Amino acid sequence: MLLLKLSALFLCIIAAVSDIRSYKVPNILLIVFSAAGLAEQGFLFGKRGLLNAAGAVLLVFLLLGWLFLFRMLGAGDIKLFAVCGIYTGAKSVLYLMLFSFIFAGIYALARMAGKGSLSERFQALTGYVRETLRDGFAFRKSYRAGQAEEHRIFLAFFIFLAMLLWIGGAY
Repeated sequence: MLLLKLSALFLCIIAAVSDIRSYKVPNILLIVFSAAGLAEQGFLFGKRGLLNAAGAVLLVFLLLGWLFLFRMLGAGDIKLFAVCGIYTGAKSVLYLMLFSFIFAGIYALARMAGKGSLSERFQALTGYVRETLRDGFAFRKSYRAGQAEEHRIFLAFFIFLAMLLWIGGAY
């Protein structure tokens, strides 16, 4: 189990640094850690571990895929959650997503409140959702398109924080 936790920690550190530097989580990183995580699950827990990992990946795509349709969550973030799920398993990946979004939400609300833009950002979000529902998802521009960099959130960092909780045994 220590091997899984150390690998997941290393993955999240690299992903967070990459996200902060380039707004991207490299696919090669996700591919390498997916293969390593599946190998570790298979070695440590056999077929049960592989099925648990597959269930976690499926859960991530089912629960977060709609956020990608709205262009509110990047594909790299969803893929990072899926790869982390390979390490944590199906039950724990739900907590990982929950805590990641709670941490990111608290951070975002604090930033908006500090800048006095909470009402403005909420109006932009509701307008975006309304337009998307009216016009459909096809070729929808990103919710983040045209945003100043100050409005972006590096979700990989908050995934890293939530992963620290898993490593520490909180869930």
